[in-house]
Amino acid sequence: VFVTDNFFSLLGKPEMQGEPLSVRRFEEVLKGIREKNPCDHTAEGDELLTIQQPDGVRYIMLRSTIEGHAKIGLAEDVTAAVLERKRIEHERDHDILTGLYNRQAFNRVYTELFAAPERMGVAALMMMDLDNLKHINDTYGHDWGDQYIHRTGLCLAENTPAGTVVARLSGDEFMLLFYGYPGREQIREKVRILSDAMHKSVAVLPGGSELRISISGGMAWYPEDSRDMETLKKYADFALYQVKHSHKGCLQEFSMESY
Repeated sequence: VFVTDNFFSLLGKPEMQGEPLSVRRFEEVLKGIREKNPCDHTAEGDELLTIQQPDGVRYIMLRSTIEGHAKIGLAEDVTAAVLERKRIEHERDHDILTGLYNRQAFNRVYTELFAAPERMGVAALMMMDLDNLKHINDTYGHDWGDQYIHRTGLCLAENTPAGTVVARLSGDEFMLLFYGYPGREQIREKVRILSDAMHKSVAVLPGGSELRISISGGMAWYPEDSRDMETLKKYADFALYQVKHSHKGCLQEFSMESY
């Protein structure tokens, strides 16, 4: 096997440079590199390796073709292109102010999940509204309202388990999807943790005064209430409506009897 001088350096194995290699030894080394580093495949069948280098993470594309009796391979540093693609995808899918999913991304993710019921388990859809946004905007201006929204988004992101789908739908509307749980109580415990964190979280207003984040929420259950997202949204929105018109700042589960 013949390699150019920087081949193994690109793959994070500079110590291999110049070592005589049989086909078997070469394949063993590549196998070790693949096992040590995250490896994805492109639509064209090429390999994309994530290599930790001294100057940071590098993305290396591996391609190969057969020409006669020879196998020709190419290792190419595509870090700039990958980072640009990731930036574009992030801006497409995330709300700029909070860093949470936007409506479009939320719809795409839940559609994929609902197409695989085995991943859903017991799930809960929660619709949430900020209670004080209009007051802050009218009193202090929209810049302070944006800070209030940003603080809320940060609290939601930091106090929900990994895998929870969290999105900002519009100005003061948020939506959460907890999924993959064995029962309701496990989700209720996660919601209690989130609720406690929200009650402790504050936004600092002009003059140094503090305003605690107040958010109202309604929650509907999958699969007990419905297996259809549009129906779950309607039920969660109904529970939210009840909260907004009775005791703001609380979270309430959907009740078919009340509905």
